[in-house]
Amino acid sequence: MKKYVRILLVAMMSLMVLALAGCGEEDKYNQAKTEVTTMMEEARNVNDKKDSPYYSDSKEETLSLIKEHGKERVELLKGELTKREAIYKQIDEKLKDMAGYAKGNGKLEADLTELRHKVDSDKAGVLQMSKEVIAAEKMRIQIYGAK
Repeated sequence: MKKYVRILLVAMMSLMVLALAGCGEEDKYNQAKTEVTTMMEEARNVNDKKDSPYYSDSKEETLSLIKEHGKERVELLKGELTKREAIYKQIDEKLKDMAGYAKGNGKLEADLTELRHKVDSDKAGVLQMSKEVIAAEKMRIQIYGAK
C-alpha cells in the first residue's frame, strides 16, 4: 500500500511542477502581447512631419514649402514608411517568440492566431496608407511645379 501512495505522491508532485512551469510561459506570452500591442500603436503614430521645417499648418506656407522643398518632403515620408516597416519586422520577431510560449496551450494558440490576423490587417493598412501619402505628395509636387 505504501508503494501506491508513494507513486501517487510522485505523480501529483510531477503534475504540480509541470503546472507551475506552464504559468511562466503564459506570463511571458502576455508580456510579449503587451509589447506587440504597444509597437503596433507606435507604428501607427510615426510622425516626423510635426517637427519638420518642410511642413506647416498654414495653407499658403504649405504651397510654398511644396514648391521649394518637394523632394525633402517626399524623403521625409519615405523615412516614416521605413520606420513603420522596421517596427513591423520587430513585431514579426516577437510573434515568433510568442509561438514558442503558446505551444501546447490551446487558449494561447487561439489568441496568437487572432493576434496575428490583427497584426497582418493593421500592417497592411498602415503601410498602404504610408505609400498612398507618398504618392499623393508626389502628385502635389507635380501639380505645383516643385523644384
